[in-house]
Amino acid sequence: MPTAEYFATRGIGCTGTIRKNRKMLPDDIKNPPKTMAKGESIFKNKGNLVTFVYKDIRYVRILTNLQCNSKDFNSKPVALKDYNKWSKGIDLSNQLLNYYTGEKKCHPKIF
Repeated sequence: MPTAEYFATRGIGCTGTIRKNRKMLPDDIKNPPKTMAKGESIFKNKGNLVTFVYKDIRYVRILTNLQCNSKDFNSKPVALKDYNKWSKGIDLSNQLLNYYTGEKKCHPKIF
């Protein structure tokens, strides 16, 4: 989280997922209540930073310094929508890199 705070002081926006075992993450975000229903969120603020957990099929934890803790009516949080919108190209490139590792397979000579 110090990196996101540094970016915020420099005016650089960032949004990304965060692991639940990350240091300095609030306990409500690390271990949300088991009774959270699908579509519920818990938001925590610290200065310009907003971290939240959203319950979909699994828990999704997001850290951002771009959006406030807003949520569309009966919908996902705005920061999560933006993350999903803009991260698709990165995920696709990572997937394609795994297919082509750069290793050449050697075929035995027939003649």
